[in-house]
Amino acid sequence: MSVTHVMLDLETWGTEPGCDIRSIGAVVFDPVAGTVSDTDQFYIATDNPRGYGGTPSTRGRFFETGNPHDRLRYPLKRDPKTERWWSEQSAETQAAFENPVDLRIALSRFSVWLADVCPNPSDLRLWAHGPQFDVSILAAAYAAVGEPVPWHYRSPRDTRTAFDMAGIDDHSGWLKQYPGPLGVPHHALDDSICQARAVCGAYDTLGARDSL
Repeated sequence: MSVTHVMLDLETWGTEPGCDIRSIGAVVFDPVAGTVSDTDQFYIATDNPRGYGGTPSTRGRFFETGNPHDRLRYPLKRDPKTERWWSEQSAETQAAFENPVDLRIALSRFSVWLADVCPNPSDLRLWAHGPQFDVSILAAAYAAVGEPVPWHYRSPRDTRTAFDMAGIDDHSGWLKQYPGPLGVPHHALDDSICQARAVCGAYDTLGARDSL
């Protein structure tokens, strides 16, 4: 059976399912061959538009955040601590979120891209650095816009399991050994490429052990 491995990474406005999303990054890779695609990559900055005022026309379309003058189009939350943290990041990091696309459109584009690189969802292996974060948050975002997730329930895979089995340190070790090509902190595509390279390294280590 031919399978397609995709590494997913999100930048978000919180840390739990139901939080809003800033960007989606993904890349196709082959952990057995040890390759990360230079072409099958996805990146998009997202926007959950704010609405102001309390007119009847906006009450039905915008999600109440707790501030009567601030509503979001889709029912997702923004954590104040995370908002403050983002405000402290560098201009280079902030530049990755320029020209964002409406969240519903962004998720639709990701679904189309995923179907293009892996037409059969049951053949997909969707990796994340802790699927309870990225995959769960993305699934909640699809629910918020009223769309189904574009992956099979058996698709999620966990980088941390692979790293642990290969003896790769969970954070500093793989970040230093497998940096992404952009070098921009908190860039979803750069992080997905970095994590894909690290999983390739883990597979290589495990393969070398098996051959002993």
